[in-house]
Amino acid sequence: MEQAFVIEIEDDQVGIVVRRPGESQFRFHAATARYQDLDGRRFATAASAQRAVLDHRRRSSDSRGATGVRPTLGRAGAQRPAGA
Repeated sequence: MEQAFVIEIEDDQVGIVVRRPGESQFRFHAATARYQDLDGRRFATAASAQRAVLDHRRRSSDSRGATGVRPTLGRAGAQRPAGA
């Protein structure tokens, strides 16, 4: 069974990770140009992809003095609760 998770930072969907049947790793698919460097990379877990996204954001934001944010990991295709 295919597994897919959306990775969000704040309210922005930055990508999705997908693990297809028979595969042992998740593949990241960037949803925005900012995360294109990670596109196609494979990760052992969805959480490790999530950490890579956050690290990438920190590295690319350091010059702008961005504050730390926490990414959200949600099952792809799931509806977000009202007010979330």
